[in-house]
Amino acid sequence: MKAFLSKYRDLLNPVKAILVILVAWSGLPGCASTDPSPQIMQTEQGERAYQTGVAAMEMWRYDVALGQFMDSLRWNQSVENAAGILKALHAITATFQAKGELESALESANTAIRLGLSPDSAIGFPNPEIWRPLWVESYWIRATIHARISELDQAQSDLTTYIQELEGRNDSSQDQKIANLQSFIALKRSNPEQALVHAEAALRLAGNEKDSSPETATAWQRLAEAQEALEDLNNAEKSWSQSLQLNRKLGRSDRMITALEGLARIQELQNQPDAAQEYRQRAQTIQSALSSNRTQ
Repeated sequence: MKAFLSKYRDLLNPVKAILVILVAWSGLPGCASTDPSPQIMQTEQGERAYQTGVAAMEMWRYDVALGQFMDSLRWNQSVENAAGILKALHAITATFQAKGELESALESANTAIRLGLSPDSAIGFPNPEIWRPLWVESYWIRATIHARISELDQAQSDLTTYIQELEGRNDSSQDQKIANLQSFIALKRSNPEQALVHAEAALRLAGNEKDSSPETATAWQRLAEAQEALEDLNNAEKSWSQSLQLNRKLGRSDRMITALEGLARIQELQNQPDAAQEYRQRAQTIQSALSSNRTQ
């Protein structure tokens, strides 16, 4: 297994290490040792590096985050923690996606899937109830990357595998994110009618009008994109506005930029150049702030 993972050492890093709780007993009857075991120490090192990486991601400092996630992965490798390794791969994949390096993101997602399939790797680890759900999630992650790079048949194949692995589970949030991805794939296939159906389904799964989860915000974006493609400009404007409002509440600056640019396009199509320019200026202001944070 170590040989298998060493090939990808420069790609890996985790999103949260699973803490392995071990108690080291001393030779004295009834007395617990106060010295932590090497495994505990290494796992905690991985967790600290991970948390530092998460904080950097929240500040859009992707290179810093990447380095921390790589450190976190190495600690998980050192204790052969299958769950931690898979989380590391997911983290590195997310970071590469944020940086726009989709080829590297795809490679790390492929590695996560191969890890679960290989009889010499995670399959031989204990506690599959911990690491297997993370492995299944790898198919979802890879599906989103394939969709972004317009490898749509591969995206649909991975999404189908993901759905099959989830069979029997009753989770509306999972169903919502599946509908959002199906809408995105339909848009990439130039089928806005089908994209609209999936986006509306995702919004129905939100449960109530006050839902402000990230997937609900994404559903409003997918709905706006489909309506815009269908030249339903009045409804597209309302949906982009709803997307902007929810993403502002969630602090998702990149999605706010997308919504503002969508609103600018709608204003241009409605022959409102001044309003369009105002939206573009607001988007540029946010983009400048993001760029400043990423270079710090």
